Amino acid sequence: MQVLVNKFELVRDGVTYKAGSVVDLPDDVAEALVESSPKEFAYAMPIPLPDDAPVVPTEIEAPDENLEEMTVAQLQQLAADNGIAVAKSAKKADIIAAINAGCELGLPDVDAADLVK
Repeated sequence: MQVLVNKFELVRDGVTYKAGSVVDLPDDVAEALVESSPKEFAYAMPIPLPDDAPVVPTEIEAPDENLEEMTVAQLQQLAADNGIAVAKSAKKADIIAAINAGCELGLPDVDAADLVK
């Protein structure tokens, strides 16, 4: 399960993940982090629902102004208000694309070993 590091840093298996990083962790470890420290960690992807859970489609309310004219902070707030998770480091164009698609912002897989020198 992927976890977003919101604040501070996470050190796991000798690798340091800075704030804004997405870390792929075992489900039990991810759940423990998010439940014990919700301000520091968040699920980067939706939590899988049980098979019998009802599916409720969500629609994003179109803003009165053009998305291109909004600031990054305004776009991040709009995304958050509509349940769309975006990384703090996401670029304006990526946030707009996620809002237009009405889905989670896909973050690329990162090979942590390539980041450590």
